[in-house]
Amino acid sequence: MKNRRDACERLALLKSQYDEIVVDASRLTAAYLGGLFDAEGCARIGGHDCIRLQITQSSSPPLLGAILEQWPGGSIDNGAVAYCGAKGDALLADLLEHSLGKLDQLHILAQHRQDQRDWQSEHGKYVRRGDEVLRAWKDKVARRKAQLAAMKRK
Repeated sequence: MKNRRDACERLALLKSQYDEIVVDASRLTAAYLGGLFDAEGCARIGGHDCIRLQITQSSSPPLLGAILEQWPGGSIDNGAVAYCGAKGDALLADLLEHSLGKLDQLHILAQHRQDQRDWQSEHGKYVRRGDEVLRAWKDKVARRKAQLAAMKRK
C-alpha cells in the first residue's frame, strides 16, 4: 500500500503545480481541441436562442488562455472558456472536423447557426411577437434543445 500512497501524494503535488505549466498556443491544434471538447466540452442552445460552446478546465487557466488566443471571440469565466453565437463559428467549424464523441450535438448547433443566418436574411433581426413565423422558429428551437438534452443523458 505504500507505493499507492506515494503515487497519490506525487500526483497531488503535480496537480497543485498544473496551473504553472506554460502552454504554447501555437502548438494547440484543432484535433487536440476536438478531443478536449469531447471530454470536457458542452454544446447547447442558450439564451436568445444562441449556440454556446464551452470547455471547462478549471485546473489549467493557461490552457484556457491558449484556447482563447487560438480561437478569439470567447470569454473565460469560472474555469471555462465559452463562445456564444457567431463568435463561436470558427471554433464550431474546427470541432465539426475533429470531434468524435459530441459530433451529433455539434451538427445540431451547426444547423441552428445556418437557420439563424437564413432567418435573419429572410425576416430581419426582429419580428412581431405572435407572428406565425416566429412561433414556428420557437418550436424549432424547442425541438433542438430537447434533442440536445436527450443526447446528454446517454
